[in-house]
Amino acid sequence: MAHYLPMFPLNLIVFPGEQRGLYIFEERYKELIHECDDSGITFGIPVVINNQLAPIGTEVRLVSIDEVMAGGEMQITIEGLKRFRIITFKQKARNRLYPAGEVDWLDHTTQADTGLQHRVSKLINTLHRLLENVKSMNVPPEELHTFDIGHDIGLSFEQQYRLLSLNTENERLQYIQNHLEQELQKLKAKFNGHFENYTLPDM
Repeated sequence: MAHYLPMFPLNLIVFPGEQRGLYIFEERYKELIHECDDSGITFGIPVVINNQLAPIGTEVRLVSIDEVMAGGEMQITIEGLKRFRIITFKQKARNRLYPAGEVDWLDHTTQADTGLQHRVSKLINTLHRLLENVKSMNVPPEELHTFDIGHDIGLSFEQQYRLLSLNTENERLQYIQNHLEQELQKLKAKFNGHFENYTLPDM
């Protein structure tokens, strides 16, 4: 069953559960944010990649309007809710300035294989010791959720979109594991197989 959703296409990945700040300056999106604030509607952020609208995006809700400038521009906070696949897209919703479309909701499950969670957690912590731009794991492996770490493990924008597109938590964990293992192998080659005091986790 198709669902109507206002749209705000962006070159941005928003994962479910994640909060992000946005700067709103176009009139059409000012209109959208005012409607969200007045009536509590949600909107979709379909991902733009290489100036093309990708089929997968994330429904978001307005958390807060943090600042309103003299010209009506706004600094806002949003939160990711559900993933969707675009069925139809129109540049202008009826009687509105902003785009809209019809979407199908995609399944969202956090059920995961604990063995995969432990392997990914070990890989992240190993990379953290080697690379400052990879965050350490501060949660038990059983509480590891892929969308919580999608921005923090060195994935490119296209890889983050791929992660968003995968349907199960196990698929996403496997994708992250493969990525982290490849990054560790690159580091191993860079240092001629020697990590000084660091060792690869036992898989």
